[in-house]
Amino acid sequence: MAKTRRRKKRTHVEDVPDPSKKPDPRTFVFRRGKHANLMADLEMDIRKMMMPNTALNLRESKRNMLRDFVSVAGPLGVTHFIMLTATESSNYMRVAKSPRGPTLALRIKGYSLARDVQSAQARPRAPPNAFQTPPLVVLNGFGGSAGAPQPEHLKLATVLLQAMFPPINVNKVKLSACHRVVLLTHDKNTGMISPQHYSISVAPSGIRKGLKHVHACILTASYVDVAELSELSPSIGQGHLCMWYIAVILCCGGE
Repeated sequence: MAKTRRRKKRTHVEDVPDPSKKPDPRTFVFRRGKHANLMADLEMDIRKMMMPNTALNLRESKRNMLRDFVSVAGPLGVTHFIMLTATESSNYMRVAKSPRGPTLALRIKGYSLARDVQSAQARPRAPPNAFQTPPLVVLNGFGGSAGAPQPEHLKLATVLLQAMFPPINVNKVKLSACHRVVLLTHDKNTGMISPQHYSISVAPSGIRKGLKHVHACILTASYVDVAELSELSPSIGQGHLCMWYIAVILCCGGE
């Protein structure tokens, strides 16, 4: 009698989406205009900053019109556009909410590419899983002055920039999923907005150097010398606690 091969039918449980949870915002980053090729490097850096909720390998052509991106934005769940244009005198960036706006127009005064910042660092940090989770967003200086209400254009910029990134639930967020920070600073004197892209890591603080090595070995499940533990026993016996801080390392910045 021939033996039948047993098939596994219930080994995989499909993820059922929560209907009460809103989908994460998604972004298209593309170039437009006659001198759009000058913004290719900046375009790629902005796409990496918006990862993973963006099309990293999006290809646009000179024949594409804005309505072409609007027509495909709905089926793909794209909520925002970041459009880069370059002229003979200056560079511009427009942030638009799809499909009917509003649109925030900005003139680019200057910027630094990620490769330029990493080449200036002695130990550039680029973890491979940093772009698998969305970054944390920090807005600085977007509030109104003392005793004065927030201007309408600044209120629009605050709402539009915050809506491009998924909201963070402080009670449910995992520290292991926090790899990057996007800092947006508004200068009230000049009116400029400076975006800066950082890579962050968690490191122990308030303990001796040798104890840090033991703690790193425990996290990586590597070998620990017993002789080191005998030297560290007085520090452990005194009840030293391990406090955590966020070590911020510059990854990409610009004004």
